[in-house]
Amino acid sequence: MNQKAFTLIELLVVIAIIGVISSIVLVNLSGARGKATTAGGLQFSNSLNNSLGAYAVGVWNFENNANDVSGYNNNCQQQGTVPTYVDSVVPGFRKAVYLPPPSPIFTYFDCGKNSMLFPSEITMEAWAKAEYLDNNSRGIVTNKYSSALGIAIFMHQSFIGANIGGGLLVDSKPPKIEVWYHIVITHDAQNNNNLYVDGKLVGSLNRDFSYNAIDNHAGIGAFTVYEVSGNPAASNGFRGTIDQVRIYDVSLSVAEIQKHYAEGLEKIKLTKK
Repeated sequence: MNQKAFTLIELLVVIAIIGVISSIVLVNLSGARGKATTAGGLQFSNSLNNSLGAYAVGVWNFENNANDVSGYNNNCQQQGTVPTYVDSVVPGFRKAVYLPPPSPIFTYFDCGKNSMLFPSEITMEAWAKAEYLDNNSRGIVTNKYSSALGIAIFMHQSFIGANIGGGLLVDSKPPKIEVWYHIVITHDAQNNNNLYVDGKLVGSLNRDFSYNAIDNHAGIGAFTVYEVSGNPAASNGFRGTIDQVRIYDVSLSVAEIQKHYAEGLEKIKLTKK
């Protein structure tokens, strides 16, 4: 009985085919695991951001929209030129919003006038990277009606600051263009106001403030947002990129702010210049 044996060439061909198939399977499996890991990490990240529970009254991550993910549905409406959502970490997963130059008016987000966005104790925080700065206070996140009513954080060509009922708190260092900054303002029941830049306390001020309950709007990407004859209007628009905006109805501690700064560095893979 004749038995036909495999030649060396045939064996090499079979081994090569098996190797190719194995590589395809491993790549697909690795890709699936990688996507699952990324999704799981982002879910955990969002859980951390929402860990303050009832304290977070507005959380905007700008994942291709300006929806509030705090659970209170304080969704923001885009005004002016259409913004661009740009990748922060992994394409398709982490995003930030880029506010372009005025064309013909600047772009900002009107987040409405739900009373929970105007608490007596408050923390506002955001990551921001300016593309352009001048001698105006370019607002990042605000619930100001005018320079004397409400509270806002902003960038100026000479400093990063906060305006609390007309009182100024500023970091004396001029901000750099195209560099990310983490900016936080807190206001407590004793009217203590603290400004933090990149996790560090840069200024304090004791000052009270009030709101205009009728026409006051919260906003992102402007210094003031208000209502004129039923229509939203704003001043001093920001030109650049904004991410991870938060409003809490409590004055966060230094440790909590430093924790958020560290988490933000990890999330958007920042490189400080």
